[in-house]
Amino acid sequence: MNRQSGMATLLVSSMLLVVALLLTMAFSTSSMHQMKRAQNEITRAQQKWFAEGGLECALSVSYQDETTFNYDNIAYDDCTKNSVIDNSILSVSAKRITSTKHELRSSIVDGVKLHRQYQKSSIAGLSAIEAASDLHIYGTIEISPATLEDTRTVDDTYSCSSIKFKTKLYSSNINTIMPTNPFEGFSATWPSTCKPDYKTVTGPTYLVAPPVGGIFTPPTSVKKDISFEPGLNPFYRRFERDRSDWKAVSQDKREFDIILNNPGANCDAQIANALPSKPRIWINGDCDLGSATHSQTKLQDTSTPKLIVIANGIFHTSAAFSMYGTLYHFFENPVPADPARTAQWYSIPGTQLTWSVFPELTGADHHRVVYYTSGSFFPTGGYVMDAPEGVALIKASTKLMFDFAALAPPSYRTSWVKGSWRDYD
Repeated sequence: MNRQSGMATLLVSSMLLVVALLLTMAFSTSSMHQMKRAQNEITRAQQKWFAEGGLECALSVSYQDETTFNYDNIAYDDCTKNSVIDNSILSVSAKRITSTKHELRSSIVDGVKLHRQYQKSSIAGLSAIEAASDLHIYGTIEISPATLEDTRTVDDTYSCSSIKFKTKLYSSNINTIMPTNPFEGFSATWPSTCKPDYKTVTGPTYLVAPPVGGIFTPPTSVKKDISFEPGLNPFYRRFERDRSDWKAVSQDKREFDIILNNPGANCDAQIANALPSKPRIWINGDCDLGSATHSQTKLQDTSTPKLIVIANGIFHTSAAFSMYGTLYHFFENPVPADPARTAQWYSIPGTQLTWSVFPELTGADHHRVVYYTSGSFFPTGGYVMDAPEGVALIKASTKLMFDFAALAPPSYRTSWVKGSWRDYD
């Protein structure tokens, strides 16, 4: 009996030990699985951030040449040199999607693969003239426009964009002609023309913004290439910052090469001294370019686009030539009516400012004139008059030939393309 009892006890104990061993092995296997899984997660996270670093490095390499936006044929050796983590080798490459959009690819061999698309700030949607100021044009202006498209259309007809205005536009004669070079890859051999409803040929026209909430109804002679834009914000469009940040923009070395303060009558000489090594010029205060005796040849030079901003001061020129670049006239705050401004204009030699040429101007308008060109001067990268409640006058008969190549935006300004993030294990 005792022997049987002992055998039973031994059997039960053995079974308990077996069960305990099985449970221990099960828990041990589960723990090993969890540990392996955690290790895999850590490895994957390391690979992901490793690959993210490859993308950032590739973008940085691409930024080194600020005159282009071309990820093709760039060597990313510096991004992959000595870049091994846990025997995982990093690979970086690029693929061209469009002229302004590229896809960067960073991958770990047999591991994480990341694809990200970046897009350069597009010139699509610009106009040859953008006016947040009241704009008055006396003379026949022929405009080779920008286009709303930035690639070739099937039928070579385009949605042309000659002028965008925010408040008032008076013109004695505006003719929109065929586009000549509105975007990268455009060819003069194409039989290009503006769509009929985007091609204005008109005599005297006086357009005024409707009351807030009202509907703008232009005369039938004015087509959609001349557009009323109540929300026009040229500063943000150009610099992608609020206009209240204008000081930071002017001091950003990636945006501007030099700042000139209150050059006044010496503006022509100071611009000439800055060019050609410093083509992006911010001017604080008045700028009388006069006939551009000193700067004309350098401003015409097509080797480098120029960007000249005149901030919080009047601008005048009587020159007659095409500047290769963009001229931007800016006032931070609405321009007050200042009776002393009339005398200021009369004191500038060569202005020939005759109010009778602009009969639509009132006495109050005379006190708000902050921009006046009296020669057939035009910037091929576009005019921008951004002086709210200020008045801009153009007295000339000329051709304004918009050329996308004359724009000088910094190439570093890019943005993520929504929906383009793709991760692969």
